[in-house]
Amino acid sequence: MFVFGFFFTVFAREKIEDEYISLIRLETFQLASIIQCFLIIIGFFLIGFAKIPMRIDSQMLYYIGCIFFYYLFYIVRFRYTIQRTNKLKG
Repeated sequence: MFVFGFFFTVFAREKIEDEYISLIRLETFQLASIIQCFLIIIGFFLIGFAKIPMRIDSQMLYYIGCIFFYYLFYIVRFRYTIQRTNKLKG
């Protein structure tokens, strides 16, 4: 349920939804996706080349953590960028 809450928070609209907000959303989405892909690739290498075999529940927990981190990073960076631009404007 926590991931679903993140999902709805990510796709919530701002009060003023203009082109600049859309650009910030796109940049944040791209950066979060690149980081998530990097983490997944690291996970595949760790699972494939580990000398000690990982249990399936540890693997699933790692990948669920990757999904959680994606949404968390997206929300934190998006809000930080919005706050930073508001301080520069005002």
